[in-house]
Amino acid sequence: AGQTEDALTVWGFDLPYLKGVECPFDLNSPWYQWRTDVGLPTLEQRLREEGFRVGVIASLAPAFPSRTGRVTSVRILHSDGVLYVRGDELRRVLMLASTKFDFDIVGMQVQFTGRGSGHGVGMCQWGAKELAEKGYSAETILRYYYSGADIRDLDSLPRR
Repeated sequence: AGQTEDALTVWGFDLPYLKGVECPFDLNSPWYQWRTDVGLPTLEQRLREEGFRVGVIASLAPAFPSRTGRVTSVRILHSDGVLYVRGDELRRVLMLASTKFDFDIVGMQVQFTGRGSGHGVGMCQWGAKELAEKGYSAETILRYYYSGADIRDLDSLPRR
């Protein structure tokens, strides 16, 4: 949804072929914009089920956003202290579409509004689909999303 992310930012290790690129091609994706509402008690319960020690949640705030707007960490103020949860962990625990989201607490609900689907690293599936439908070759699409990769025919690789 707008831009992919570097592997280093999302996973903590650098891969030369997984660098973020602009992706203005996914406007027709059903995940281009999304919203998910989660009750605060549900959030507390799911965090506890995942082994986090959390009391009654008072507030949430994004911590350390990436350069593309993805949430890398969330600061949770609760009755027993402060908890930091990685953005990708929160995405998994709450089954959010991506880590490119904002949120507000409205009453007893956390309203997540976001863009895109998945971890955001590598090829944007919907962007690739749109490029293919416009006639771009598979090789051109791969070179766009994986600019640091060496793309070769399988037959050119040594046999084992």
